[in-house]
Amino acid sequence: MTREWVEANFTGQQLDDIVYVTSNGNFAKIRDTIGARVHAEIPLWQDEYRTRVGNSVTPPDIVVESATEAAKAYPNKRLLIHFVQPHTPYLGPTGERYDPRLSLAEIKSEYDASDAELRRAYRENLEIVIEKTHDLLRSLSGRTVVTADHGELLGERLSPIPLKDYGHPRGVYHRALVTVPWLIYESGPRREIIPEAPAEITEYDEDAIARNLEDLGYL
Repeated sequence: MTREWVEANFTGQQLDDIVYVTSNGNFAKIRDTIGARVHAEIPLWQDEYRTRVGNSVTPPDIVVESATEAAKAYPNKRLLIHFVQPHTPYLGPTGERYDPRLSLAEIKSEYDASDAELRRAYRENLEIVIEKTHDLLRSLSGRTVVTADHGELLGERLSPIPLKDYGHPRGVYHRALVTVPWLIYESGPRREIIPEAPAEITEYDEDAIARNLEDLGYL
């Protein structure tokens, strides 16, 4: 669903007031196709940042560190900060024992994992990123909104055929997927935002993008 979110929010947009700090490669993959642009991208989905769970995922502390640096480097821009958690591969004692290459449905089959165990793994992963989000909020000034691009199916039944499903398949809009938080946090003075065209458009290694999206289950 992250690709759907990118398409819905970025298509045809020249967002020269935004610096996008992201550990998800979907925007980089399709930005030219959908005619999208931001002032600057900080691509934490690249291989050198993916240091956890078999080097398949960018940990949230790296996102916090990079976002804090971006806030100082771009004092007149809005920051869009995209953690990958609580998305798979999972961090935490339950989730880190799973093969990071497997989808949730495959984990359930391969490890004979119950829905309760998957929910525990998801919650552990979520609690890790929430703690780091608190750290990030304390480092930012102005108004910050905390939300998500999608939720997760963890054994909920779909309709009209009431079969269980897992993950966040494209084109499925179950309540568990589309109900997301919306937290507004105020701290200190707000920024004066000045849109500016990017000095350069970074070109990325398509293979690196593909590795990231494959590890996240999008390919």
